[in-house]
Amino acid sequence: MEGDGNGQLPPAVEKRILRAVDSGLDSFGKNVKEVYYSELESSHGVKISDILRDPDEFQNALAMFFMAGSPLVERSIGKEILREFDLPQYNGVNFRTAIEIVKRHPRTESFLDPASKHSLADRPPKLESSGFVKGDFEKNPDW
Repeated sequence: MEGDGNGQLPPAVEKRILRAVDSGLDSFGKNVKEVYYSELESSHGVKISDILRDPDEFQNALAMFFMAGSPLVERSIGKEILREFDLPQYNGVNFRTAIEIVKRHPRTESFLDPASKHSLADRPPKLESSGFVKGDFEKNPDW
């Protein structure tokens, strides 16, 4: 299920996870995100593109930068990772746990398998885009 023998995810999956990390940090403000990324690189030697190659250092940097608020930030990032892959949301999911869910969830296994016929750009359909409106099933039980 991994991208290569080194345990890395396929580049397209990494890109989606990094986009979700970015979105999770955005919820604390664009300036906060930019300062954090700068601190991550200057003090911890981790570039944005290397976050998944050095997740321990990424988490250490979060803890040092956000201090007592780091669990909240990690949960925000975890939520965005699950959202990026249209996976069910779970309370309290952090950065690392969300990545493990992405790796193991049956819905995303085909995205992670290089031999799969599915494109990494394919996303499972969202319920909102299906054309159904909440309550349709109650109104038309024959569906």
